[in-house]
Amino acid sequence: MKRLFTAFAMVLAMVILLTPCIAQAASPAAAAQPQSGGIYKVIVRGSSNVFGYPPRMAGSAKDFAPPFFDHLVIIGDDGKYQPGLALSWDASKDGKAITFKLRKGVTFHDGTPFNAQAVKANIDNLIPPKAKILDGIISVDVVDDYTVRINLDKFNNLILFHFGTNVATYMYSPEALKKNSPDWAITHPVGTGPFMLKDTSRISH
Repeated sequence: MKRLFTAFAMVLAMVILLTPCIAQAASPAAAAQPQSGGIYKVIVRGSSNVFGYPPRMAGSAKDFAPPFFDHLVIIGDDGKYQPGLALSWDASKDGKAITFKLRKGVTFHDGTPFNAQAVKANIDNLIPPKAKILDGIISVDVVDDYTVRINLDKFNNLILFHFGTNVATYMYSPEALKKNSPDWAITHPVGTGPFMLKDTSRISH
């Protein structure tokens, strides 16, 4: 009986000694620290050779693109809109304009800044006269470096949904697009996402 009690006491002591270490390893603050490097693995339904340039993305591109890009807003698990590249947004009284306050200190993968000018350049590529990918937007105004206003022809309750889910509304580096071309961009994603594309040799075309 004494031997059993001694063994139990030793086990209990080990649990007590190990408990603080386990709690520390599981600390949310420690887990939240960003780390450079690593491997991102994902199973996709098919191959795509148009995964880099948002206005041309189609089909399975939506499975390839998320690691490289960010949206202005995020739709949470509860279905509510949350800040993404935009920290906040306000609609005008008539619902025909939405003003976005943008996140500061964000850069594209090529080192160029994400700002209001970049948002305008991206959206201009989705609306007339350049394209007709997003309906209802008639113009985009740069209010200041980190404030942009989207002007609508009428109230559109789906506009935030598009900026949170539509692959065409991922933000792409205007400078990378200007320096190269849309044809180059389709296989060269230059976004603000957590991953940068290093090698395309294993991607099926």
